[in-house]
Amino acid sequence: MNESTKKKIQKVFWVTVIIVCTVICILLVPQMEPFKIAQDKEKPVIVGVKEHVTVEVPGPEFGVDYDLEDIEVAVLAGVTAEDNLDKGSRAPRIHVYGYDDMGNELTEFPPGTYRIVYRCNDRNKNEAEPVEALMTITAAGWPGL
Repeated sequence: MNESTKKKIQKVFWVTVIIVCTVICILLVPQMEPFKIAQDKEKPVIVGVKEHVTVEVPGPEFGVDYDLEDIEVAVLAGVTAEDNLDKGSRAPRIHVYGYDDMGNELTEFPPGTYRIVYRCNDRNKNEAEPVEALMTITAAGWPGL
């Protein structure tokens, strides 16, 4: 086999390798997780929200303060976010925001009734439709309760 024939065979071989690799990439790459995420346009859905949640906290006579974490545990009980790609430990984290009668966002919740809004985003920043509910904070020993 002369040198010219060897070069032609090598050229055909490498062109074939490049074509096969290109076809594999075209067929497989879109199926890979990072590419699915980049193509994800579906919003997550928040499910399990109750229309009205009552949270009982310690009253002042117990000398115990409660914090937002205590309230968050109660309002998130049974609430999940369902997403087409982000599942299990990757499921979107739900955030809950509380508002007074004037629509001001609150960071403290003395006993009373508040409007709360559940929100979440998936890894591709698709935002779920917000879900609203009412939350009543009750405590023994607080004035008016």
